[in-house]
Amino acid sequence: MISDTTQRDRIERHAETEFGFLVEQSGAGRTRESDGDRTVLAYLLPDVFVEVELDWVEAAAFALVGTPADGARPGGYYVDGTGRKVRWHLVQAVERRSDGAELAARLRRVTRESGPEAMTSQVDALAAAVRQALPELPELVRQLT
Repeated sequence: MISDTTQRDRIERHAETEFGFLVEQSGAGRTRESDGDRTVLAYLLPDVFVEVELDWVEAAAFALVGTPADGARPGGYYVDGTGRKVRWHLVQAVERRSDGAELAARLRRVTRESGPEAMTSQVDALAAAVRQALPELPELVRQLT
């Protein structure tokens, strides 16, 4: 568990910087939600959303992706209020790319660790994967539905 607010702030700033390209270059809307146990940085594009979850209890970072519903992120977590799956781990989308096996393997490797430094490495790997897959990401997510 990461309870040190200085550590949390550093990791959050790092994630905002690494995923800033979604706002600066792609025009994504960004929101930040925090409930004490986790912080979610959400990036909304017209055809896809990316949620970067910083889990302070598990001391791990991961990314969920999905298709917006009515121009917004759908409610719920993995499933919406109707029981329809609306979010997938980023690794599930990138492994659908023709060259995605290596990228997916890297994401799986970095997510095995936990702690502040592991979270920083996870953020780096997740941001790199989103950068690489972004042009195809809406279609990759559609394939998961």
